[in-house]
Amino acid sequence: MIIDTNIVIDFLKERSEAIQFFSELEDRPVISVITVSELYARVRESERRTLQAFIDGSQTVAVNEKIALQAGEYLNQYQKSHGVRLGDALIAATATVLSLELVSLNAKHFPMLEGILVPYNPNKQNN
Repeated sequence: MIIDTNIVIDFLKERSEAIQFFSELEDRPVISVITVSELYARVRESERRTLQAFIDGSQTVAVNEKIALQAGEYLNQYQKSHGVRLGDALIAATATVLSLELVSLNAKHFPMLEGILVPYNPNKQNN
């Protein structure tokens, strides 16, 4: 499985549902290099060490030509009709090319994929 940025953000914010999700993983978390970029785009200086420790403990997947081509196809098909953005298209393409299940709190951002795992209700305010 490949984990979307929003779940990592919740984990870094110490949201209990995200902590539980990560604690139940049998292997190291798999994230896209796109997630790394999205996380660093929002990081506060005081959070950099924690973020880097999470990334160091994860398996990161780089974008290659197959993933880039698939993302382009997804954008061609879904950008205008569904507002799909490049980052989400690349993460979805990574899941598709590598035959990985995508775990995200925003299934609507990925209309090109079926069977997205939403591990907890993002609107529930439990911490």
